[in-house]
Amino acid sequence: MKTIFSMIRFMIRAIWSLFWGLFWTLAFSFALMVGILFFSGKTGKGMDGVSRARWDQPKATVYIDPTIDRAFVRAYQEAVKAWNQTGAFTFQFVKTEEEADVILTQMDDATVSAAGEAESQTNVLTNRFQKVTVRLNRYYLLSWKYGYSNQRIVNTAEHELGHAIGLDHNEEESVMQSAGSFYSIQERDIEAVHQLYKE
Repeated sequence: MKTIFSMIRFMIRAIWSLFWGLFWTLAFSFALMVGILFFSGKTGKGMDGVSRARWDQPKATVYIDPTIDRAFVRAYQEAVKAWNQTGAFTFQFVKTEEEADVILTQMDDATVSAAGEAESQTNVLTNRFQKVTVRLNRYYLLSWKYGYSNQRIVNTAEHELGHAIGLDHNEEESVMQSAGSFYSIQERDIEAVHQLYKE
């Protein structure tokens, strides 16, 4: 009888140890995954409006969708030229979408409250962009109701390309001001790119 109780006690302890061992293993694995995602996949704002995701080098290939409005083609060309002239980042035009790191296109969407957007695919482990699609929104930018001048459209394109570089919003006199169209590229924006790519 004593042996039976000893065996039962042993089995209960073994099951209890197994349960807690499994629990702590799962808890540790979950904490580790959250930590990896938080520290390597976070794309929130850092110092000087710099986000944590970026390209390996301060350069990327770009492709302009040939079917978009001509005003947007010109705005994208001016915006790319402006960023290239800073010397902080270089965009190189390519002839096919497949070759491009960044695709420049448009949308016509009243349900979105933004005049433009930059949608990125990021490697969560390396914090490096894999692909970015930039869209200028015809609904706002090309409607007389909203009164966007050509310069403000170009500023919006520069702003969205700033996101494609890895910059986040700020509330300074900056192309990355969250309003997105009142400023062209400023010295603070150039410095933010240098800081992002100084590693």
